Amino acid sequence: MVCFARTAGQGRDPAPGGEHAPGPPAAGPQRFFRIELEQAIVDREHEVAIAAIERTIEASQALRAQLRSGEAIGRKMIKKLESGVPISGSVEAAGAVASDLRQDTNYLLAEFEHCRHEMRLAFIGPSLGEGMSIGQIGRTLGVSRQLAARLAKEAHGGSPPEAS
Repeated sequence: MVCFARTAGQGRDPAPGGEHAPGPPAAGPQRFFRIELEQAIVDREHEVAIAAIERTIEASQALRAQLRSGEAIGRKMIKKLESGVPISGSVEAAGAVASDLRQDTNYLLAEFEHCRHEMRLAFIGPSLGEGMSIGQIGRTLGVSRQLAARLAKEAHGGSPPEAS
């Protein structure tokens, strides 16, 4: 956001002949404070969005690594089964513990879903403030209008969003 400031003591621009031109008074300290506050809010919203995106990327990477590990174990299980190992012993024969695989994968899936949800929330509030409708937000995020409305409500602490 660009702000053009007047020096202290300046009022409206003088019209020819030294009279003040009609129009609103020059921006005062309150106006500059508001602009600075709005910029700080925008900067903070960007920081929150960037952090949410970074957390989602990290969760995606961790989940992807877990899925690759599960794939590798699955391939080992196939080889063990092809060599005659009983089905009931194929996971252990592949060097894995089935309950650990399931729990780790479920945890990382839940973590990824949580991060993705937080990223959506970081997008919705500022987007409403920028004038996007709930429908536009839903299309941008690739979710239904109903889900976008629920997310908007959540982003505003349970109160209805300002724009719809």
